[in-house]
Amino acid sequence: MTSAQALGNPYNRYMTLDPAPLSSPGGFVTPPAFANTIMDSHLDARDRMGRLITFVSRLVVPHTGPGSQPLGCAGGVLGNNAARGIGLNVETALLVEWDPATMRYIGRRVTNNPAPATESAVYFVSVSQGPTSCVAGKPLAIGASAVQIRKLADSNTVINLSDWSSFPIHRSVGVMSGVVSPNPY
Repeated sequence: MTSAQALGNPYNRYMTLDPAPLSSPGGFVTPPAFANTIMDSHLDARDRMGRLITFVSRLVVPHTGPGSQPLGCAGGVLGNNAARGIGLNVETALLVEWDPATMRYIGRRVTNNPAPATESAVYFVSVSQGPTSCVAGKPLAIGASAVQIRKLADSNTVINLSDWSSFPIHRSVGVMSGVVSPNPY
């Protein structure tokens, strides 16, 4: 599933999403810091940012926005502030640790290649507003600057995975007619 396919039709038959696992945090691969979070790998090499944005958008429950504007996606189960996504570039991992001093999960980027062909970053995607158009067979639309992308590109920075607000926004983007703008990377 490419970004163009996902953005062009958020309910494409290959865009399956079962939100039920989102309600069972605390397991081995789902620490509470990853509740309500979609993860995607090989983000830059396969241009999957649009796909990740689409999956995160699909999590947003239908609701009424400013001016009675309908927002969200049918089948969504989360408020727009709760839906999140993490995308990892090739040869990149997110090291997750419990920090007993702060009582939070923390993370840092690690890479096994000292001279990567790509940037080896980890991207954190959230939405401040649900999609303005999320309909089967039609392109996804999300208001300008409604998608916040945070970027972790060095291994020295440690971030609080429970609360991304202290981690600076790298880009704010929107989606119009199935096209992400500006460039999210």
